[in-house]
Amino acid sequence: MKKIGTCVAGAMALTLVSCGGGDGAAPTTPPTANRSPQFTSATSTSVTENSAGSFYTATATDADGDAIAFSIAGGVDAAFFQLAGSELSFIEAPNFDRFADSNEDNIYDVTLSASDGRGGTVERSISVTLENDVEGVSVRRIATGFNDPTSITDWIDGGSGNDGFLLVAERGGTIWSVNNNTGERSVWRDINLATGRELIDIAGNGRGGIVANPTALIRDNQGIYLAFPGIGTAAEIKIADGDPEGAEAALGYTINTELGGQGLLVIAIGDPGGQRAQGSSGYGNVYIVRDPTSFTTPNELFEVGRGIQQPSGIFDFIQGVLIADVGASVEHELSPLISRDLANFGWPFFEGTVEVQAGASTTLVPPSFVYPLGAGNLSGTAIRGGVYYDSTNPFENSRISSLSDRVLFADDDGSIFTVGLDFDPVSFENRTLDFSPDAGTLDSIVKVTENFQRVLYILDADGEVFRIDPS
Repeated sequence: MKKIGTCVAGAMALTLVSCGGGDGAAPTTPPTANRSPQFTSATSTSVTENSAGSFYTATATDADGDAIAFSIAGGVDAAFFQLAGSELSFIEAPNFDRFADSNEDNIYDVTLSASDGRGGTVERSISVTLENDVEGVSVRRIATGFNDPTSITDWIDGGSGNDGFLLVAERGGTIWSVNNNTGERSVWRDINLATGRELIDIAGNGRGGIVANPTALIRDNQGIYLAFPGIGTAAEIKIADGDPEGAEAALGYTINTELGGQGLLVIAIGDPGGQRAQGSSGYGNVYIVRDPTSFTTPNELFEVGRGIQQPSGIFDFIQGVLIADVGASVEHELSPLISRDLANFGWPFFEGTVEVQAGASTTLVPPSFVYPLGAGNLSGTAIRGGVYYDSTNPFENSRISSLSDRVLFADDDGSIFTVGLDFDPVSFENRTLDFSPDAGTLDSIVKVTENFQRVLYILDADGEVFRIDPS
């Protein structure tokens, strides 16, 4: 009996071992790996310039249900942005006209990061397209069909006694009277220039309510002449003597008291070669003459400047007049003439602020503003005159608020630029897109002018005249 009990107990023990196995603990499932968030918001967006506040909301999902935090991770234009939670905005209201992004195409690139706080992170590159706001500018084409136009000016029609007309000059010698609202035109004078002669600029003495005959500049292979188209070509004053060799010239009346006030004509003659710009031939020089008429003599011309390269326009500013001077290889400039003391603007030793030839005088007058020659957004092929808007002066205040307290000037390539009255390069803007016309194109600007009511007009090389009004 005792032996049998021992066997049964052993069998039971064997049975228990075979049924239980190990230490008896239940098996466990391996932990699931953390999964990174996934962006669901778009890779691109757009915003209109001058806008403040958020324009893009970052969104993402997390398969593990973790809370997601967003941050700016990089991108070539990251410095322009800030992120509040998931809301992306510019640190400062963006300016389309400055082309401030890294490659100057108004598409800003920034990279956002989404993190779940447990090591899961994902990034998304965002492109932000900045869109233009025309900022209150309306451009209307009022006339077409001028043949090789060289200049446009406001003038007062002595017959009607009002300021409702423009003069548009053609190189061949025809001068048109153009209604400055409707564009209706008629031939005012046909100078009948001899072969080899050309009309290169015209200025109307209509500023400030003064009625007088316009003046013009004529060029031939013997020199450049001041003419009086109101009475024909018989009365001329030779301003520059000798073959122009491609020299341009510009003239404009000023009402600036620093130079002499109303009725004072400023004449600038270029010298692209630079060999005569510091001499007495007239090339490269600047003159003033009071109330010029057909009886004016060369002795009444008063030299006030030397060292001009290729002038394309003359217009008033707060201290005197600005001469738009075209550069050939480096910079275009706005040169200030602020007194009757002889000023040396530096050519051929300096082009803008860049020394291109040794030997310059130490008493040069530096340009008020320069911009580079080239094809960039803030460069151009040839400066083409301008206007000055000062809100503190009722006679110099712009009708368009976004142009107030700005100097506006154009370029031959069709660009319209503005800069602040202090000429700080930080305020330099390309406003070309704001000046998109209702018809035609601004593709090769010849000159800009304005009338006594501060209405701005632009003449294009293909014979179009545009009027600019508040939108």
